[in-house]
Amino acid sequence: MSNLSLKYQKDYKNAEYSNPRLTRDREKRSRRWRGFCLTIFMAVITGLIYLLFFSPLFEIKEVSINGLEKIKSDSIAKILSEYRGERRWLFLSNNNFWLFDAAAVESRLGQKYFFEKLEIKKKFPAAVTISLEEKISAVNWLTNNFCYHLDMTGMVIEYCDSATQNMTIKDMANRAAEIGQPAITREELVYLVEISDQFGMRTKNQFRTKQIEKFGNLFDFIQETGPILRFNYNLTAAEQIQRLGSLLEQPDFLASMSDMKYIDLRFGEKVYYQ
Repeated sequence: MSNLSLKYQKDYKNAEYSNPRLTRDREKRSRRWRGFCLTIFMAVITGLIYLLFFSPLFEIKEVSINGLEKIKSDSIAKILSEYRGERRWLFLSNNNFWLFDAAAVESRLGQKYFFEKLEIKKKFPAAVTISLEEKISAVNWLTNNFCYHLDMTGMVIEYCDSATQNMTIKDMANRAAEIGQPAITREELVYLVEISDQFGMRTKNQFRTKQIEKFGNLFDFIQETGPILRFNYNLTAAEQIQRLGSLLEQPDFLASMSDMKYIDLRFGEKVYYQ
């Protein structure tokens, strides 16, 4: 048994023996390994970003538009081309499979057209298909120096370059029209169609209406030749057409009609003409 005093004895069993130089070398190797792994990770991430967003592999090359009837394909293609040519955050192109936003394109098309159905699908890896169904254009609506097409509910469905052979109505109040919103009520349109139909049958198509001018509840039917015919929405189409028909049965009235400016049927039993 050792006679060495306890206060001078050391616990050599739990003592640590390390070489400072070896410790530093291990730390350096560890740092180099972590740096290497980080470099590989960053290279993989950079390569993946380039592959997904910058490589030609996912650049949209084919756009198909199905269902067009009256609308020109160039009009739709122009809207798509403008969207595809734009960039996000200055360097990311919309003309990329992953960045192409179908909802954004639908919104842009909706600013100019109101479709019965519109569906936009992306096809991996570089194609887009647009399937649509046009609403039927029934009326040309002129207001505020713009031309619009309406369906038979009075809804504005698209801009138009010029009036077609459909019924043409000019809003004399020049109220602003908006795609997807009603410009005139369905009831008013039905009323005008009813007048046109009865008018044609009763007068044996003696008149050809060029344009209808809307003044609130009052409507002027502008003829290609002959007097303006004035109708009141608050009176039935039948009673006004009947009074016009009665006048047209009078030979003296017919003889002088070519010189008339208007025939006003808006005041009940009284008919005014000049």
